[in-house]
Amino acid sequence: MRQMKAKNKFKFLFLFLFLLECKEKREPIPIDEIKVYISPKYEIRLDRYEGFLDFSYDCDVLKEKKKFSESYKKMIYILNKKKWKYDFISVEHIQGCTQLNQDLKKDFIELNKRIYNNKVKFNYEDGVLFIIPQ
Repeated sequence: MRQMKAKNKFKFLFLFLFLLECKEKREPIPIDEIKVYISPKYEIRLDRYEGFLDFSYDCDVLKEKKKFSESYKKMIYILNKKKWKYDFISVEHIQGCTQLNQDLKKDFIELNKRIYNNKVKFNYEDGVLFIIPQ
């Protein structure tokens, strides 16, 4: 398992994929799935489906999978179209999503702070990028 630690402070919630692709001019890392562990209760997952990455999140408490709203699907499409090089999901987007409860919003904001303060670990294994708060 390869471990990567953030060296720079990031404005957005998640790491830009192109930072991995361009790191030390290596070949692009094949990423089929991204798993983000927000808290013990929540996991955000980006799955590659027919060439595109799609957002979903699991809530262990409810034991069911929920999809983000249509606006999120459109945003994910734009991100894929731009190859993730220009924008990503910010805290403002998360706060504006009415489907997320208050606890999850707080967890997102906390995760964003940890990424900003370099308190996050990045693991990559078999096409899956893991983003784990420390």
